[in-house]
Amino acid sequence: MDFMLKEIAKHIGRPIDAACNLIENILSVPTKKLGDLLGDSVSYWQWSNRLNIAEKASEKLKRRGFSPCELPLGFAVPFLRDCGDAEDSDLQEWWAEMLSSAIGDEQFRHVAFVGILKSLSVADVRFLDTLLEIGHVEKDGRVEAVAVASGLSPAQSRISFHNLERLGFFTPTGRRLKGFAFDFLKASCPHRERIDEYRNKQSKLGIVAVTD
Repeated sequence: MDFMLKEIAKHIGRPIDAACNLIENILSVPTKKLGDLLGDSVSYWQWSNRLNIAEKASEKLKRRGFSPCELPLGFAVPFLRDCGDAEDSDLQEWWAEMLSSAIGDEQFRHVAFVGILKSLSVADVRFLDTLLEIGHVEKDGRVEAVAVASGLSPAQSRISFHNLERLGFFTPTGRRLKGFAFDFLKASCPHRERIDEYRNKQSKLGIVAVTD
């Protein structure tokens, strides 16, 4: 494992000490033993992604004044296992946000958040980012508005909406984001300032479904 990490550092052309230190802290396991913990068949590609995410998380923690700490293995191991498949920089930002959130506040150490983020595509996170940015709280025209603002095609936006619907982001009426969706967004969305604003706009909708 040490050899693999050194080779990755050479490949990406920068030190990875901070990223390795963060991973060691959240698992309380030296990186040389991570191969045994997570499986010896973990690919070079996945570890490159994990280290990129850990580097991004380290920067977020530094800006917020938090220090790395040990996380429950029930959260940390699934997190590190699943984030390795996130190659896109937008997705990596969401994974890094989730990690820094979990370190900063124990309420965000919910393994369900990991499962949800694992199920999101690049288009899905762009859909959510754009939805929060434009503040379109009505069901009618939502997919079209996001498509225009995000650069996603109408088909991509529609598929992303259906996936988010499948994952339980929206109430059965399709009008509102559920409470758990907001919890997930607070844990993983890099643009937290948009979340409360969107929720406030949603609360002003005239019709409230009993399942909201």
